[in-house]
Amino acid sequence: MKNLFSLLTACILSCALLISCSNPGSDAQNKQLEKNKVAMQKILESFSTGNVDNLGNYIADDCVEHTPDPNISATGLEGVKQMIAMYRSSFPDMKVNIMSMTAEGDMVITHYNMTGTNSGPMGEMPPTGKSMNVNGVDVVKFKDGKATEHWGYWEESKFMEQLGLMGAPEVPQTMEEQK
Repeated sequence: MKNLFSLLTACILSCALLISCSNPGSDAQNKQLEKNKVAMQKILESFSTGNVDNLGNYIADDCVEHTPDPNISATGLEGVKQMIAMYRSSFPDMKVNIMSMTAEGDMVITHYNMTGTNSGPMGEMPPTGKSMNVNGVDVVKFKDGKATEHWGYWEESKFMEQLGLMGAPEVPQTMEEQK
């Protein structure tokens, strides 16, 4: 009985030791995830401030844009700088607020809210003087602390509707209303 108790105690202590030593990510991995999240915060901050001077610290020169803006001809870091300049010109009071951010592996996913007043031209379209308030999601791949690929999705139809550039979608009638 004493041997069984000793064996059981040894097994419990061994399991406790193994559980305490298991780490879902190394300190180096966790530091890299945090570094990528900070880089993403700095990139989005540039949209709010218009300051692109330090973007090269956070975006690779050859960053690939998988959802390009048709008004931007440059690619990579220069394309991002052009995009920020264009949006800041159209929406000088633009603010981007991070609602949530998740990092795993080499990817950072950010859910954000973007607001601003269209007081400058958008390409060939004159300013509308109307405000936007839309949400979006950015998915960014990082390597060595810099963004190397971007996919972005945002409420484009809502944006166009808010600025008066597109009518509200018609609500389909119910069967009862059609009679």
